[in-house]
Amino acid sequence: QTLRRINGISRAAVMRQNVNGHEQLVAHIECAEPPAVDHMRTTLSAQLPTWMVPTSFVHHTHMPLTATGKINSAALVL
Repeated sequence: QTLRRINGISRAAVMRQNVNGHEQLVAHIECAEPPAVDHMRTTLSAQLPTWMVPTSFVHHTHMPLTATGKINSAALVL
């Protein structure tokens, strides 16, 4: 996962979500201190097509997990 290669990010999930009535790619990241959004966008833009770079980034100190230890995407609703 490209986001996890950014220093400090331990878990990440990217999903399409409705934000203010518009579908957007939203990146949920787990880290103690979030990297600068510009740094994340620049890093991702160098490695991914434009349409795969998230529009928004949401910081979590602890990502919600399922009983099996996977990221609980249902709990990441905006």
